Amino acid sequence: MIKTLSIKDFIIIDELNLEFDKGFNVITGETGAGKSIMINAIDLAFGARASKELIKTGKNRAVIELVLELENTFPSEFYETFGIEPLGNELVLSREITETGSRSRVNGVLVNQEVIKNLREMLIDIHNQHMTYTYI
Repeated sequence: MIKTLSIKDFIIIDELNLEFDKGFNVITGETGAGKSIMINAIDLAFGARASKELIKTGKNRAVIELVLELENTFPSEFYETFGIEPLGNELVLSREITETGSRSRVNGVLVNQEVIKNLREMLIDIHNQHMTYTYI
């Protein structure tokens, strides 16, 4: 389950911190309110293609952070395989986008896209057109 989503200097957002509760959460709003920006941020945290155009005008970097609460079924081998320290039942994904590229971290450890791809396959299912998400 996604516990928190934090966004800083991303597209038109200066700073946003959202907390989600267990159960059903809904993001609603008028056209142009920024709902799709939040969905795009989640997609970026899970390895979607990033470009410097996503950085808010006048800033030098954008940062997205997701805190996930994991089920007991999350494989502990993941941490061993990729040299990442577990944080109890939480997993912190972050993505920093700069003028020259982007970096992903899991629990504070710099990781490559193979690690993020593994997490994406284990934790989330994204369908494009209306960006439907299913958290597994």
